[in-house]
Amino acid sequence: LRQPSAIENPFYLMVPDWGLYPMIGLATMAAVIASQAVITGIFSMAKQAIQLGYLPRLSIQQTSESEQGQIYVPFLNWTLFISVFILIILFENSSNLASAYGVAVTMILFCGKVLSSLLAYGYLRWSLIKTLRI
Repeated sequence: LRQPSAIENPFYLMVPDWGLYPMIGLATMAAVIASQAVITGIFSMAKQAIQLGYLPRLSIQQTSESEQGQIYVPFLNWTLFISVFILIILFENSSNLASAYGVAVTMILFCGKVLSSLLAYGYLRWSLIKTLRI
């Protein structure tokens, strides 16, 4: 609040000068963990879609003889790579991507609201007024 110019990069400017490199390390670790979570989520959703018959069977390669969960799915990995590359080209900088992330979170919350309202009204037979107050 004392430095209006800090709005340019508040994450890194909140820490003292000596904490810049540890904060870059922390941000890098958070990005790696988040990317692994996305990959795991994609693989899980693909497995469920295959079991439900929404996706054809995909080539899955086991990368470890001792660990069952260590897999490589070439189609999904290349799809993720191409998707991320296109996103980087389209959004051009991180502030545009952050804005898109905000819109995506808002849309997820909106879809959750609509789906829970449909469930309450259609399946649970709540009144319209009670459903709108969810």
